[in-house]
Amino acid sequence: MAPDASAALAVRDKVQQFLNAAVTGNLDLLKNLAGQLDEGKDLAKTVADIKDANKRGALHFAAREGKTEVCKYLLEELKLDVDTQDEDGETALIHAARQGHTDTAKYCLILGSYCGLCLFTGDIKLLRYLISKGADVNSQSEAGTPLIWAAGHGQQEAVKVLLEHHANPNSENDDSITPLLSSVAAGSLPCLELLIQAGAKVNISAGGATPLHIAADIGSPEILQLLLKAGADPNITDEVVHLT
Repeated sequence: MAPDASAALAVRDKVQQFLNAAVTGNLDLLKNLAGQLDEGKDLAKTVADIKDANKRGALHFAAREGKTEVCKYLLEELKLDVDTQDEDGETALIHAARQGHTDTAKYCLILGSYCGLCLFTGDIKLLRYLISKGADVNSQSEAGTPLIWAAGHGQQEAVKVLLEHHANPNSENDDSITPLLSSVAAGSLPCLELLIQAGAKVNISAGGATPLHIAADIGSPEILQLLLKAGADPNITDEVVHLT
């Protein structure tokens, strides 16, 4: 093998070991390999530039595995950007929160990383923490409000917490979808009950379909009964022939 090719393979192997050290939380090994790869040039830049094919660096991997000490080294000593995104536009905070690493997610949040509540409705502890830090329960994103997202995923506890903190039960996204419509489409009777108790409107429509039309389409007699009991009007005409 040519010397240049051999050297390139050696570097590639060290890069993989470096990223693996972030995954396992082996901070001493990570520091050692970072020094070898940098060769006394610019350690922070070298580490920031080390990424896999999906543009995920050591910070993403450490956060995903809940390795807070590695994150602290990367963010506090090397001053890496906490909001660095991978190829999918995801930050360290998103990776930590998705895997349920609450402490790591909180740490990333403290350093300024935040991307809206919708991604965190599945983690009630983290959701409460974010709200306690002033997160807007009625913030809008591509998914709509956190309440629309939670209701559409049948996340009863998240719906309850959001409503307790004055989330708007009649919020809408760009397609006129409300939390109630979202809960009906998800077939979530518990979420629907909470929303009706909070004052969600039952005689609304999106794309010509009312909650009753959607409930009939998915075949849920329990949801139909609850909507009718709450005052849903069965005489409103569906403007579309079929729901898709």
